[in-house]
Amino acid sequence: ELALFLCSDAAAQVRGAAWNMDGGWLAQ
Repeated sequence: ELALFLCSDAAAQVRGAAWNMDGGWLAQ
């Protein structure tokens, strides 16, 4: 879902953000 969001027009204003894409391991 994150990859689709970043490719969409909705992410045009995203600057310098860091997201963990680890399948939920960080949240455990």
